[in-house]
Amino acid sequence: MRLNPNLAAFKPGSPVLQLIVSLVIVFVIGAPLFYLLILAGSFIFNSDPGVLGDPFIEIGLKEAGFIEIELVKDTGFNSSPVTKGVLLRAKKPEGH
Repeated sequence: MRLNPNLAAFKPGSPVLQLIVSLVIVFVIGAPLFYLLILAGSFIFNSDPGVLGDPFIEIGLKEAGFIEIELVKDTGFNSSPVTKGVLLRAKKPEGH
């Protein structure tokens, strides 16, 4: 049997075939699984939404010394299904 030279890159063990298989695994299996893990984590750790809708952001701002934290508006720029762009307003007391 004679191998077509145009298909030599796709023979078993070739780097091109390994790359294609790796990309398929990452995008078909890895990305959806990662998304589901993030989604599950957001449900598990969603206890008290606080003023901003995310307790971790509000806690972090308070630890940095900010007070009177408020959510001004939604920017509409959502860079991923679990990331939301917002405009915040907060005050930092004198001496911080």
